[in-house]
Amino acid sequence: EGMYSNGKFLYFRGKDDSVHAYRLAKVKLFGVHNQQNMLAAIGAAEVCGCSPEKIQEALENFQGLHHRIEFAQEINGISFYNDSKATNIDALLKSLQSFPQNIILIAGGREKGGDYRVLQEEIKKKVKLLIAIGETQEKFCNLFGLVTSTGCATTLEEAVQIAFQNAAQGDIVLLAPGCASFDMFANYEERGQKFIDAVKRLAHNKNDHHIDDNYGYAQCIKE
Repeated sequence: EGMYSNGKFLYFRGKDDSVHAYRLAKVKLFGVHNQQNMLAAIGAAEVCGCSPEKIQEALENFQGLHHRIEFAQEINGISFYNDSKATNIDALLKSLQSFPQNIILIAGGREKGGDYRVLQEEIKKKVKLLIAIGETQEKFCNLFGLVTSTGCATTLEEAVQIAFQNAAQGDIVLLAPGCASFDMFANYEERGQKFIDAVKRLAHNKNDHHIDDNYGYAQCIKE
């Protein structure tokens, strides 16, 4: 009896050695940490006698929680995700680990302590452009500019615009600040909602890939 994952399926092995496989392809939750949570839920459901069909349906229909790697919208083949709840270093790392390469990361805010250098390796592997916002702008540009291209934005809406201008089809625009929100917003919920609203306006107003040429690639340091 046991539970495990191979990245594409979640497996439950019963006491009689029967194995039920649950597809992840249509599941809306990302990341190894969420797979672990789903395995726990599957185990509980199996023990309670739920059918594999009902469990699969529940996995695919669960929307997740707001501001936690929440899918916002897709525009021109570019996917926007809101992980405003990623308010510390560990949460930002888990957020990055939930996606493949070609991430445009919007990060920054008020520091909560810790050594941000632990993020450099993952950012080097996954992030093609980091757009820094908030009080940590200069620090993030200097630190992460050692491993990827960086830019600055004075508002979250500007960050969304810059991200869209520099994104290609198949890229992921991810808000995962790694910081508290209080330098610019009342709380992480407001920050996440502002991101979602900015993406909605972007989708509504788009005529072509470059929405507003006034939003340049505001680079903090050289590539």
